[in-house]
Amino acid sequence: MRPQVVVVVAVVVAALIVGYAFVAPSGMATLTRLQAEEKKLADDVAQKKAENARLVGDVQLLKGDTEASKHALQKRAREELGYVAPGEVVVQVPDAALPPAAPPPPLAATTKPQEAQ
Repeated sequence: MRPQVVVVVAVVVAALIVGYAFVAPSGMATLTRLQAEEKKLADDVAQKKAENARLVGDVQLLKGDTEASKHALQKRAREELGYVAPGEVVVQVPDAALPPAAPPPPLAATTKPQEAQ
């Protein structure tokens, strides 16, 4: 009978340990939260790596000495810095000078006239 008592005590102790692992502050709830945070951080890292690769490509393009590099550099200078090539004329229209947008025309009636019988 003594070995049966030992088995029962061992099962009870194991059940208590498993139960504590689920309800303890550092138990399953924390593990689940940390796993979700790890997934979010891994997604952020993947996004940053993709952005970094795109920026490295941009740097290589802008540093190059090809026609495409010169065109890309010129486009960036025009768009971001407002540069103008020699001989070009720039016309700027302030937003206040633009007329307000007209409201859309009213929709026509879609009902058919009734036929006289």
